[in-house]
Order: sequence, then C-alpha cells, then structure tokens
Amino acid sequence: MPRPATKNTFYSREEVEKHNKDGDLWLIIDCLVYDVSSWIQKHPGGEKVLRSLAGKDCSEVFRTFHNPKIAQNILPAFRIGQTYELKDGKAAEKTEISKDFELLRKTLEEEGAFKPNYWFYFFHGLFILSIFLGAIYLASSSNGYMCTVAAAVLMGFFWQQMAFIGHDIGHHSVTQGTKSDDLLGIIIGNFLTGISVAWWRDNHNYHHVVTNSFNYDPDIQHLPVFAVSKKFFKTFFSEYYKREFKMDSVAQMLVPYQHMLFYPVMAIARFNLYAQSLIFISTAKQIQRRSLEIFMLFLFWVWFLNLCSSLPSWSHSAVFLFLSHAVAGIIHVQICLSHFSMPVFDGLPQESHEKDGYVISQFEATTNIKCLPMFDIFHGGLQFQTEHHLFPRVSRSHLRGLQNRVKPLCKKHGIPYHEMGFFEANCAVLKTLKDTAKQASCFSSFFVDGLNAVG
Repeated sequence: MPRPATKNTFYSREEVEKHNKDGDLWLIIDCLVYDVSSWIQKHPGGEKVLRSLAGKDCSEVFRTFHNPKIAQNILPAFRIGQTYELKDGKAAEKTEISKDFELLRKTLEEEGAFKPNYWFYFFHGLFILSIFLGAIYLASSSNGYMCTVAAAVLMGFFWQQMAFIGHDIGHHSVTQGTKSDDLLGIIIGNFLTGISVAWWRDNHNYHHVVTNSFNYDPDIQHLPVFAVSKKFFKTFFSEYYKREFKMDSVAQMLVPYQHMLFYPVMAIARFNLYAQSLIFISTAKQIQRRSLEIFMLFLFWVWFLNLCSSLPSWSHSAVFLFLSHAVAGIIHVQICLSHFSMPVFDGLPQESHEKDGYVISQFEATTNIKCLPMFDIFHGGLQFQTEHHLFPRVSRSHLRGLQNRVKPLCKKHGIPYHEMGFFEANCAVLKTLKDTAKQASCFSSFFVDGLNAVG
C-alpha cells in the first residue's frame, strides 16, 4: 500500500531519482511526488512503462496517456510529497510550447475528440467483416488456384485492417472503457488474428514512451536481422527484453544485406508475432485474463488450420498460408515507415531536451505519410503517426483534422514537422537500411581483421 499523503514533505529531484527499482518506485507529476511501488503490477499500461520512468519526472507522459479524471480519482492515494520547485502551491511557469499543446489537448477534450466514435467503428466493422466472410467463402469453395489466391489476399487485408482496430483498442479509443476494450481486444487480437493483445499492449505502450531509443524501444531492436543505426553495432542491454544485443556472427552475415532482406522479412514477420505472443503469455509474471488469452489463441489456430486443411490440396494450403501472411505484411512495412528512417536516441528520448522533451522528441522520432482522404482506410490512422504519438487517446476519425492544428503549432515554435509520400517513405527506409548496411560491412571486415590480427 502507498504511504499516507503528506502534502508538506519536500524532496529534491536527486532524492526521487534514487527510488527507481521494483518495490521502491517513485515518480514526479507536476512537481508532486508519488510512490507507485504497489501500483506497478496493476498498471493498465504495463509494468515496463513505469520502470522506464522510475525516479523521473513523467508529467508530459502522464498527461498524454491518461484521462484527467484519473489524476483526481487515483493519484492522490499515492502522493507522498512534493518537489522543491512547488512554491506556495504553484508549480513553475510552463513553457510556451507546453502551454499551447496543453490548450490544444483541452480543446480536443471539449470537442469530444477523445470520445468513442461508435458509428465509425460500426460501419468500418461491417466493411472488415465482409472482407473476412469473402475470404472464408472463397477458401472453402476453392476449386482452383485463382480462388485460393483471391482468398489469401482478402485474408491478408482482413488481418491488416484488424491490426488497425487492435491498435485503436490497445489505446482504449474504441469504447473508452478499459475492461470493454480489453475484452474486445482479446476477441479481435487473440481469436481473429492470433496475436496476444496483452503482449501488444505491453510492447506498444512502451514504444510510445521510449520512441526510437536504441536501448529501450523494442520496435527498432531487430538484431540479428536489422539495424537502423550504427549504434546497434556495439553490444547493448535492452531495457525492454532485459538481455544483451550484439553484432554476433549471424548479425554480421545478415545486416550488410538488410536493405535487400527488408520486404522478404516483412512478408513473414507475422510468424514472429505469433511466437512473441506465446512467449509473453507463457512467461510474463502479471497478465490479466491469462487463461482467456491462451484459450482464444488456441481457438484461432483451430479455425485457421481447419480453413487451410479445407483447401483442395497441400499446395493450395501452402499458397493460402504464405500469401495471406505476405499480404498482411503490409502492416509491418507501414509500422516501419513511421520510425526506421528517423533519428535514433541514446537512453530516454525526452531526456535529450531540457524542456518539453517528450513533445519535441516525438516530432523528431516520427514521420507522417501524406495521402488523400480516400486512402485513409489503407493506412488505418498510422499515416498520422505524429498526431497519434502526441495524442494517443484521440479517436482515429479525428486525426486528419488534428493534423491541421498541429502543423501551425510546429511553425509557430520552429519545430520540424516530418511527412512523406508512401513511395518516398519506403525509399527513405531502404536508404537508411542500405547506409547502415554499408557501415556494417566495414564493421564486419574490421571485426574479422581484428580476430585474425590483420594490420
């Protein structure tokens, strides 16, 4: 249990920083100090998020991810004091950037941008359901390869669209209810796509807080296959996976060709997500509804393997299996476009700036994809990656309008705003991978020469 609130107790930031481990975890939010040691295992966003911010000021992160009512209903029970910056009950003056983005957040709240858009998801759900039923019908009635190919393509697009819905559910922006979205996520994620929603939430929420940090962010930690920066050439400890990554012999063999491997790997990347889901729900200490998650993953493999076996021959089954996953791999490419070509940070990105670190680092680490409104359904909200990272609780249907408000603020404060066309973004990712591959080739040669005492 948290210790009783003591409003008049003052702590220095240096003292708070010492409380940064399990069983002794403090945070600073708006100059108030909270002991969340007993809350970490109950935190809906996952334990790793709190661990990454232990002993630090997480004011910006907290406001970004939480409904303001939480501050009123939950936080007071964990308060143990305040920092020395809090004088006469007032925190230090906020920066102009902070003021403008806080004002925009309040405006969005008033306009209902954080409220669920049931009609959007109802009609969009009907569209996705029609894709799924079409895939099932073509697969079950297939007598030729053309039907099998068409069924596989539809199934791949179904999984892509379901990934977008799962992404929205993971941020609790579909119903805005934690329990309802979590249960809906188990149906959509575990049962219909074979991906654990608990694993996704743990992984993705962490990514939002530590975007493009080479030693924190799991979304760019892909050795031994990919390295988006030469920072990955040295051995480092992953704060997410809690193990060392290094340029071993396999990485030295694959990374120099990563730009050629990118699309083939994306075509089979979904199989890795199946494995990550099973590993997570089997080994993670704290998972709500673990039994239900496992049962729904089991049901996914029952219906999917039964569908594959219903095809006319093993060759039809193989075509359906691999082509459906290759088409679904489009979503993996889309995710990479947002971050792979952007700068990579050491440690927590927000600590790279003295003020407004979280906001500015999100602009630095993300890029948007320019597209006409008619293609929004293809990108599923990921084309507005910057806006989503700044306001992850905003309903997807509001993101295009939100972009027109964020851009003027960037211009006002001189913050670079990154966006590219879909083709241009693919080229940028390939260029990043190719440039790093060249450096990896030099690294491998130097490494081998060193082992052989050349020079």
